[in-house]
Amino acid sequence: MNPHDGPVLASYFQWRPDESDFQLTQTTLDLLLSGNVATVRRVGGVGAFRRRLMEIGLVPGTHVERVGDTSFADPVRFRCREAIVALRRVDARCVVVELG
Repeated sequence: MNPHDGPVLASYFQWRPDESDFQLTQTTLDLLLSGNVATVRRVGGVGAFRRRLMEIGLVPGTHVERVGDTSFADPVRFRCREAIVALRRVDARCVVVELG
């Protein structure tokens, strides 16, 4: 079972990665564990949604850290460029990151 399977609430603007979009050290931002640091590799979505993710600092090459320990709660929080950013899990799923 693929961990990225599941309902997409606003699928008209969502980009969802498939297995061909990943290398072994990559995952999506929603699966990052608390305290882990990763580097943004790809930002999905289209139009205003994608632009907004990039405006808040989620651009390729940026380091992000998952903060807090809310394993199943929405939203999830990340430290990105010295700011704390909160995203819904379904939105965080559109950002591909590389661990390490």
